[in-house]
Amino acid sequence: MGESQVSPVRVMIVDDSPIVLSVLRKVFDSTDGIQVVGAFHDPKEALEKLRIMDVDVICCDYYMKGLNGLEFVRIVMQKSPKPILIMSAGIENSDQVVRLLDAGAIDVLQKPLLNDVQSYQQMKIVQKIRVLSGVKPITRRMRLEFRTSPERRAVPQIIAIGASTGGPQALGDVLIQLPPNYRVPILCIQHISVGFLDGLVHWLDQRSKVRVRIAKDNERLEKNTVYFVPEGFHGIVESNMILKLARPAESDIYCPSINTTFCSIAENIGASSIAILLTGMGDDGALGLRAIRDQQGSTITQSEESCIIYGMPKAAVDLSASEKSLNPSQIGQYLLQFA
Repeated sequence: MGESQVSPVRVMIVDDSPIVLSVLRKVFDSTDGIQVVGAFHDPKEALEKLRIMDVDVICCDYYMKGLNGLEFVRIVMQKSPKPILIMSAGIENSDQVVRLLDAGAIDVLQKPLLNDVQSYQQMKIVQKIRVLSGVKPITRRMRLEFRTSPERRAVPQIIAIGASTGGPQALGDVLIQLPPNYRVPILCIQHISVGFLDGLVHWLDQRSKVRVRIAKDNERLEKNTVYFVPEGFHGIVESNMILKLARPAESDIYCPSINTTFCSIAENIGASSIAILLTGMGDDGALGLRAIRDQQGSTITQSEESCIIYGMPKAAVDLSASEKSLNPSQIGQYLLQFA
């Protein structure tokens, strides 16, 4: 019997720059397992063709004549949801990035300064496309009813949340449910493209009742506030609830590292903690979640059906690190018992 053939990843490219279209086509055409099924400089034409083309992933520019990337994403996600990767050198501020993610784009990348094949290969765009080809687009988060157990846990000292791809949407669904006087400090570790964290934090702060901001070195974590570990640092929580920021080693794969923060919480806070691992590719956070569970802390993973990418939660479940799996709305309702 012959080997079964694996279908190639079918990619649609949308960019009003002929040079970028040509470069991206060369990158994808030279890669086994990826097939360019359409390359369009007119986003409206791409939308028309999308109705009759079999497409796995869309790679799209942000600034285009006639229809910008945000409008394009909204139309696609309404009419024919597909995993969408936005690439642009012209995104002026990180608020635009968050709006793209909220509209349904899976990821946003800054274009290289040089429009050549090597510069696009260096940003690992092929790996991004392959990962996104396995994503099932979710147009709206599920909001299922969830009642917490009558047995109320003691109020924890800290709640830590780790997230990667798809995390901004999931975090929004969790935090929007919390009141402004929430009694427990929340520390978030989000993998996001460099330069976009400020916009995410601003968007979540505007959307949520609880205060959201970026943490500082040697800062005591206080109630009523959601903190984010800043870009370029690992966050280490000490026993006195002081957050220390540490520069990563050259060998570190993730920065900020969810495992680093979770493991520090396991060591210094232990049972008086809740750790939550949301959607994302890879396995960051799984070992840290297991360490917290081993210290009798409470651990939660996002449910598979509500994840954009079930990589990190699955890795934690495979380690028996998760006590329960909930969708983001359920996680928010679970956390309300400490309000």
